[in-house]
Amino acid sequence: MMLSFAACKKENLCSDTTLPVLGTCVAVAPHGNLTYNSATQTYTYKTKGGGTIVWTTQQIRIMHDNYSNFKYELWGQKLDSASNSVHGIYVYENLNGKHIKNRIGSNRTIVFPDGAKVTLAANSDSSRVLSVSIYDGADSYRFNTTCNKTLEHSLADECITQALDNAEPDGEAGSFEITSTGLMFFNLYTEDTPGNKVEKRYNLGELFLNEPNKIDDYYDDPRLGHT
Repeated sequence: MMLSFAACKKENLCSDTTLPVLGTCVAVAPHGNLTYNSATQTYTYKTKGGGTIVWTTQQIRIMHDNYSNFKYELWGQKLDSASNSVHGIYVYENLNGKHIKNRIGSNRTIVFPDGAKVTLAANSDSSRVLSVSIYDGADSYRFNTTCNKTLEHSLADECITQALDNAEPDGEAGSFEITSTGLMFFNLYTEDTPGNKVEKRYNLGELFLNEPNKIDDYYDDPRLGHT
């Protein structure tokens, strides 16, 4: 009976988790593997499995320790004529400098091989990004980009991280795998509403160990003439 009761308690451990209040524009200090360079205004996050996320004003770069010749970039800015300010839209996606595609839908998520992920949330496929979230094990972070990339959530709490991740739709979700011949970048699924994933894997681009300058583009974005 005691073992059965303990198992039940473990399953329901996070059932009553309350989401933190976000959208406050109140800055908090980074914890864990997140660092900030004030001179360059750059955030860097190292995932527990060797991935790297670098966020500058112009772009978000995805890299990995196990494949030095790999860089996936989400980039792009737009001038808001009403406020005369420049906002990050990060709608364009490059693999090692090759423009592969544009964002599809409002949210875009990159899942690392170790399970960590970064999610960009927007209102459409061409509008500014409103927030950037990082989920990695018990660690979670939320940046509010409507108030100058303010880090308003930074916490190591498994239940809160799980609750935040579950509440935020991944949108268009992609990942990559390192193979014996190189690296494949692909899309995995779409989640437009929380918990409703539509699985559909298709390749976006490939890199090759024996030809480091070669980039194969497998995705034909109908909105672009050069992909």
